[in-house]
Amino acid sequence: MNYCKECGAELIASNKFCLECGHPVELKAEPDPAQAVKPPIRSKSTSKLPKKKKIWSIVGIVVFFLLVTAYIIGADMTSKAKVVEKYENAVEEKDAKELAKFLVYTDTDEKVEEEDAKAFLNYLEENPDKAESLLNELKAQSDRTKRKEDELWEEWLEEEYFLTVVQDGKLLIFDQYRLSVKPAYVTFHADYKGTKVMNGEEEVYTATADGQQHEYGPLLPGIYQIKRCL
Repeated sequence: MNYCKECGAELIASNKFCLECGHPVELKAEPDPAQAVKPPIRSKSTSKLPKKKKIWSIVGIVVFFLLVTAYIIGADMTSKAKVVEKYENAVEEKDAKELAKFLVYTDTDEKVEEEDAKAFLNYLEENPDKAESLLNELKAQSDRTKRKEDELWEEWLEEEYFLTVVQDGKLLIFDQYRLSVKPAYVTFHADYKGTKVMNGEEEVYTATADGQQHEYGPLLPGIYQIKRCL
């Protein structure tokens, strides 16, 4: 209900003037329904990724971190420090089979056999001071990388490392390192034809003539039980 602002009398809605004092009535404009302001329609946010895209984004991030982690682990497992660590563990555990896996000869592609690795371990056991100095040499070697087939191989051996960390091929995308050692050779002299030479329980040579010589190797420096019999 409205009242006149001039005299306070009650106003009739349809009158333009107050019936008591004749003062013009200020009519409130009725809102036009057609002009009514409609509340804004909220559109779907374009910043939100669809569910499938969000899932693939998460998968991509996970895969990326897995690849990075795998690379770091792979690089560590094939590093120079790792092969030195494997050597140290094999020597401590007297594991000839494991030791033979990462030992190579400097001037031949002949494989290092488990029996040779046993002889080498026997040598280290009999000479603990030498075993300690070898390990220290390996740990102290610089970060220089040497490939087994490099032309300057002999020059580098002049540094008088008994064992040398060398790059020897690749494992997937990673450089693979091994421990290189200069092999030893033994020359047998047989006075009589038919003389047999044994390395432990293994027959390694039989003379086919009197006064025959035979070079046996390559061998790792170590302690071997060589004997001959007729």
